[in-house]
Amino acid sequence: MLVSLYHPKLFSKALLSLSFCVGNVLQGQEKEVVTTKNLVTHWLQTERLLAHEATDWKGEQEHINQLLELYDKELKLLKEELSKTGQNAGLIDEEAEALKKSIAASEVSRLRTIEFLAKIKPRIFALAARFPAPLQAQLDVEIATLGETKVSNKTSSATLRAMLKILQDASRFNRSFTFDEQEISLKDSSYRAKVMYFGLSRAYFLAGDLAGEMLPGEKQWRINERSELLPELKKAFAIQAKEMPSTFFNVPLKK
Repeated sequence: MLVSLYHPKLFSKALLSLSFCVGNVLQGQEKEVVTTKNLVTHWLQTERLLAHEATDWKGEQEHINQLLELYDKELKLLKEELSKTGQNAGLIDEEAEALKKSIAASEVSRLRTIEFLAKIKPRIFALAARFPAPLQAQLDVEIATLGETKVSNKTSSATLRAMLKILQDASRFNRSFTFDEQEISLKDSSYRAKVMYFGLSRAYFLAGDLAGEMLPGEKQWRINERSELLPELKKAFAIQAKEMPSTFFNVPLKK
């Protein structure tokens, strides 16, 4: 109870109550004799007032304490966020610097790629010109891309895709036997011939009773008649057409 008197509002009201009590008693002395009962009654009223005011102040004090605790928590969180923000700013600067270096490295790599593609494009284009007819037909779009496109930042991706497709398909063709039918020129005449390619190294043809070999040249494949291969080539194409059971046939694989 003594602590509550330190509250200004409570202390003033207590003084007023006590003053009222003493004043009444003093006034009563003029009219009547002060009795113990009167003093006790007024004192009890004062105690009740003090208790009521103390309860109100205690509730108000608890509310203020809660607000102060909440404020302290908010202040602590704010300081933590500010601290993190400072740290994140450093990380952002580091990431930005790393990104700049990565972009610079990518730019150097891009320029080197363009330079490399521009250097090897003529070689691959010249190589494609020596491909056999079925492989050229298979790669007509990619070959046209190399012939019509100048290597630049804008066209580097398309150029690279075309080169890779040409090299991949050429490698696959070189590991296989390919049968085709095409027009050939022999002895100043044109013939519809069946052709059997042994990869990219050579091919053999059969046009009726004409037989021979085909070898890659500078601009197109050279056609050489070799009548001695007629029986074996007829056998080979008959096997391919499933006109006779599979068996061995002999053709030269070297010049």
